[in-house]
Amino acid sequence: MVLSRSRPIGPASQMLALTFCPPVSTLTRMQSKDPLTSELAALAHVMVHGSLSEVTRQCGDPSCACATDPARRHGPHLYLKFTADGKSYSIYVPPEEQKTLRESHRAWQRFNAIAEQMAADNRQRLLQALEAFKQSAKAHRAKGRAKA
Repeated sequence: MVLSRSRPIGPASQMLALTFCPPVSTLTRMQSKDPLTSELAALAHVMVHGSLSEVTRQCGDPSCACATDPARRHGPHLYLKFTADGKSYSIYVPPEEQKTLRESHRAWQRFNAIAEQMAADNRQRLLQALEAFKQSAKAHRAKGRAKA
């Protein structure tokens, strides 16, 4: 993240404007983020957003063992729960698709973990750049006072 100063024209010429410029890639930054970016791209192809829940059910047949013994309920059955367009969904996942869905869900979790790590790195660079800008502005003001 690079910060540059710009001076407005007119009576407000004493103010310094903070301008965010496109990030300048350094070799170190590129090398540290390239593997993460590649991993994000790979995960994006298989990830599934939502939460997984396993549910056991009582079938409703009064003669079934599940009616009297909670330990003998049917299941567990896997469901994918998510919200889309302001509506909540709970989708049953057939047993033959459970492994694939669990892997896709883990991909979503990994995707988020990588994104959070990259965002934290970006925030740290932003804070460092803001501090450098603050110090530069402070030095500029001190220089102006010394001339007066």
